[in-house]
Amino acid sequence: DAAWATKAASVKLCDAPIPVHITVCPKAKGPAPDADNCVAAFKAYGDGIASALGINDRHFAAPTVTISPERTGQFIIQIGEGDKP
Repeated sequence: DAAWATKAASVKLCDAPIPVHITVCPKAKGPAPDADNCVAAFKAYGDGIASALGINDRHFAAPTVTISPERTGQFIIQIGEGDKP
């Protein structure tokens, strides 16, 4: 369950915004989404992740987006620092 995984991964708050990276693997058919639409789609996910972490989503930095050439339909969200998926 995503909420339990989020709670298990601790995020330490500091003065700097928490980095957010989204990797989008488009669906098998149809055009790939653009980055603006991916950021808009992240809003609901971001609210849920922030709630699971017990923080306000205003602590997140503006998301960066990578459109993957893989067409698996996945929407991968990385919160915090580290290598991008």
